[in-house]
Amino acid sequence: MGIATASQPREENPPRALELRTLYLLSAHYGSGAGQGLLDASVGTGPCMLRVASENPRAIAFYRRNGFTLDGAQKIEK
Repeated sequence: MGIATASQPREENPPRALELRTLYLLSAHYGSGAGQGLLDASVGTGPCMLRVASENPRAIAFYRRNGFTLDGAQKIEK
């Protein structure tokens, strides 16, 4: 159905002590509440950071509903 992982951030001087590293859900389970359950189980209710692809409006909307805000930082992975 899906997977979620969280751990210490990879970068130096991170803005949060926890980073959501992975949240993936099979599309057949979109809208089922499974993504919310994975997020809650992996990061709880404390402060957390994450990276999200700018071309993924569905994910951005999900994270905004959960209190995340875009900070304008960008990182290009090669």
